[in-house]
Amino acid sequence: MMGQVLGYLCAVFLAGGLTLAQERAQEPSFKTGVQVVRIDVSVLDGKRRPVRGLQASDFTVLEDNQPRPIRGFTAVDLAAGAAGPPATAPLASRDVSVATNRAGDDTSRLIFIVMDRSIPTERPMIIARQIADAAVDAMAPGDLAAIVTTGVGLVPQNLTSDRTRLHKTIASSDWSQQLSQAQMDDPIIGRLMKNAEDGRCMCGLCVMDTITRIANAVRDVPRRKVMLFVGSNIIVQVGTPAMNNGLSCDKLARDSREALFDALGASGLTVHSIDPQGLASVGPATRATVVNGIENRDSPDLRAQLTLERNDFMKAQGNLDVLPALTGGRTILNTNEPFSMVPDVLHESDAYYLVAFEPLETTGDLRHTIDVKVARPGVDVHSARYISPTGAAAAATPLSPLDRALTSLIPNASLPLDVMAASFAAHEPGRAYVGVTLDASSFAAAAGLAPLEIAVVASDARGGTVASARQRTTIDVPSTIASDTARAPVEVHSFLTLPPGDYELRAAVMNTATHAASSVFTHVTVPAFEQSRLSLSDLIVGTRENQGTLPEAAPAISVVPTTARTFAAGAHVSTLLRVYRAEDKSGKTQPITVDTTILDAIGKTVDRQSEPLDDAKFSGRSADVRAELPLLDLDPGQYLLRIEVSQGSSKAARTLAFTVRR
Repeated sequence: MMGQVLGYLCAVFLAGGLTLAQERAQEPSFKTGVQVVRIDVSVLDGKRRPVRGLQASDFTVLEDNQPRPIRGFTAVDLAAGAAGPPATAPLASRDVSVATNRAGDDTSRLIFIVMDRSIPTERPMIIARQIADAAVDAMAPGDLAAIVTTGVGLVPQNLTSDRTRLHKTIASSDWSQQLSQAQMDDPIIGRLMKNAEDGRCMCGLCVMDTITRIANAVRDVPRRKVMLFVGSNIIVQVGTPAMNNGLSCDKLARDSREALFDALGASGLTVHSIDPQGLASVGPATRATVVNGIENRDSPDLRAQLTLERNDFMKAQGNLDVLPALTGGRTILNTNEPFSMVPDVLHESDAYYLVAFEPLETTGDLRHTIDVKVARPGVDVHSARYISPTGAAAAATPLSPLDRALTSLIPNASLPLDVMAASFAAHEPGRAYVGVTLDASSFAAAAGLAPLEIAVVASDARGGTVASARQRTTIDVPSTIASDTARAPVEVHSFLTLPPGDYELRAAVMNTATHAASSVFTHVTVPAFEQSRLSLSDLIVGTRENQGTLPEAAPAISVVPTTARTFAAGAHVSTLLRVYRAEDKSGKTQPITVDTTILDAIGKTVDRQSEPLDDAKFSGRSADVRAELPLLDLDPGQYLLRIEVSQGSSKAARTLAFTVRR
């Protein structure tokens, strides 16, 4: 059951967190050549505000109660790095087809928003959405957030910095799995559900197992890690129900709880519990669902029911505090506006300390205890509590550097890598061609032949692989341009064919001679080209003509897509957009108009053109709109190209952000 429920977390989260910490560069202040363990340390004052200004000399690290030398120290302050927007804010654009693996760094946070199965229906579910939205709004630049649910075993949104995508995911689902109070008061439903076991989460273990998987996945990822657990209860111990299928729930819960506590202790993941129920009235007499709260009950029955509900309520609230107390998080209860406190919760991790210490020289797979002390009175110190046994990583199935980069929790940024994905209608009905362009310039830093292996995977919301591709190629880098930083990007091309839908796209590149690898993740939305009256391909930009450079299965487009978005004033740069119109059986088609607009950084229109798209330009149901960017007429700066296509009441548009340099 758990393999199905949390398959996405297994496949994506567990696959690469360990290797990422090994492959990424260490902080500059950390000494090299010394075996060190790096942990992040939170120091909070009595009001749970981060304590700033501490030095390495203020910290003492104990491993198994023995002082260990500190080999590296960095103070991180996210608030200081977000003082205000740049003088010229980047243009807003719907062009999200170019992604980079250089977003954020080791000081950015990973934020997991867990929408738990214990969220009740009706108002608590609405509050739960507001809590999640508040967390997304409070993200700092470089932060990555994921939406996880324990109710149906999905990761509806993997880690991303795209706030629009996160908000859309939050709004698109009904997160409630718990019965409403009115449903529980119903005599028939209440009797049926009293001893029923939820087959989707036997013994309630799916919640602890979800958190355990996340904690294990982030254990060796060198970032600050925060979980917001949104729910009204978390089962950490349970007896075996009177009606069950033979499972020993008490033992299973104990084993799951021990695995969870160990995983949290080694991961440095801080868990905050937030109850979306608000102020609650406990007891049957407080409800209007039935007369006197319970039909045909006398006072002793009402008192017994009140005692039972009060005990259950207090137990649930106590359960919510277990993981925050264990990890140094906060528990938010009994407030009708818990979302208003979410920014303060995240601000607790705005400032913290990265401490690297030299561990004890030991043999064997033993778990070691870490204790961090700070020479400052009245503060709370929180960090990872254990060093996990080294044998845990060795027991895993070895993966190639390419596969590790492809399946890691966050992109492997050991080498810079950019990706651009563009969708076109495919020859096969019901599918689209998704061209993938990778800027592999970082793999061409040295002269000579560079043999590359490329892997691309598209997965759906359940984490299932929908399509994948692998290929090998060799790039020849002449010595005359190997050190030329101003050269054109060295790009390689691949493709997938996908049905309409929303996908996570992962791409990785490896030099098969040196085994250097990196990866980049993005999202792609494939339109239903055949079902729309008017639809558009993605807008691509190119600096050279297509003379057989693209894969054989590629659509016949006239330019080679590039990931570049910054161009010299005298460069020749073309844009290409393919328009698809529905076939009109009557033989009469409404005219199509193409409006092209270029806006500068302050939103002022600097160029506008409008022209009809004649029937003569169509081949079948498609026609290309190609135009050259007027770079000679534009001053250096940022611009937004918008192409809007209209046919009667049907309209569609694409945008492209680009920069002109001197």
